[in-house]
Amino acid sequence: MTYLETSRKIKTTKKLSAAALKVALADRLRSAFHVESVSGGEEEFTVTAGHKCLILGSPPYHVSLNIRIKSSAKAARILVDGKVTTAEISKILYGIALIIALFISMAGISLFFPAILALILYDSRRKRGEPQVYLEKILESLETEFGD
Repeated sequence: MTYLETSRKIKTTKKLSAAALKVALADRLRSAFHVESVSGGEEEFTVTAGHKCLILGSPPYHVSLNIRIKSSAKAARILVDGKVTTAEISKILYGIALIIALFISMAGISLFFPAILALILYDSRRKRGEPQVYLEKILESLETEFGD
C-alpha cells in the first residue's frame, strides 16, 4: 500500500463553485483512471478507481481517494489524499515472475537474475507511483482551466 497526498490552489478573480470543480475533476479522473464510484457531496467526496489497463480483467492497482474542495471569493483549494493498493492479480504475476527468475538463475544463467529482479521490483514501484503523477497533472490542468 502506498499513501498519496497532493493539493492545488487555484487563484481566480471570481468565485468558483465546488460543484463545477467536482464535475471537472471527476471528468479528468475518468480520463486517467477506470473510475468505479464517486460518492459524497460537492465539497467532500470519495473516488474509488483502478488503472485503465486491465490484466486478466482486473486493474493492476486500486486507488481510493478522499477529495475536499474549499472555495472562497478569490481562490479554491483542492486537497486529495488516499491510498494505492496493489491488486491480487499483480501480486500473483510478480510472484510468478520472481519464481521464473529464480529458475533461470538456478539453470546456470545467474548473471541475469539481478537484472531481472531489479526490473520486477522497478515495475512494481512504478505502478504504485503512477497515480500520484496522474493526480498532479490533473490538478495542474484544472488550475489551467479555472485559474487566471
